[in-house]
Amino acid sequence: MPAKGRRKFDIVGQRFERLVCLSDDGEGKNRKAVFRCDCGTEKAIDERHVRRGFIRSCGCLHSELAAAALTTHGHAKAGNRSTEYRIWYAMKDRTLNPKCEAYSNYGGRGITICDRWRDSFEAFLSDMGRRPSALYSMDRIDNDGNYEPGNCRWATRQQQAANRRPPRKNSIEKGCAA
Repeated sequence: MPAKGRRKFDIVGQRFERLVCLSDDGEGKNRKAVFRCDCGTEKAIDERHVRRGFIRSCGCLHSELAAAALTTHGHAKAGNRSTEYRIWYAMKDRTLNPKCEAYSNYGGRGITICDRWRDSFEAFLSDMGRRPSALYSMDRIDNDGNYEPGNCRWATRQQQAANRRPPRKNSIEKGCAA
């Protein structure tokens, strides 16, 4: 029997957003009911909070909404990063991170990234576009120039091989004294 002055609602079988009530045993102040969420989770929840719309799922909806709010371009999802995102990230690493093995050939030589690309993957993708195929990688047209829209392109291995820096003078054969 319901507590004095309180009306008992029969909500078994009813749907509330993502929740369906399986059983409603509680009475009084702590009226817990067992709900099944659309994701399959079964959970005891205060039925009043569900009826009033304060609780709409087992918690999965909150996770989905939070993930959607933090997703701006969809290319950086953990474990499923796009090729373009990995290329952008590696470009930032070798120019900005002194601990990166390749830093001495990029950031250590003064190669930088334009602010637009450094601060935004979306800007990088907008300017460069998608990689045409797996046969292409990012190339700087002027090897002493920075990573910026006018100096970068998608290039094949052959194009990149023809666009190398000249060898350093100290790497020429040593020896031969007078």
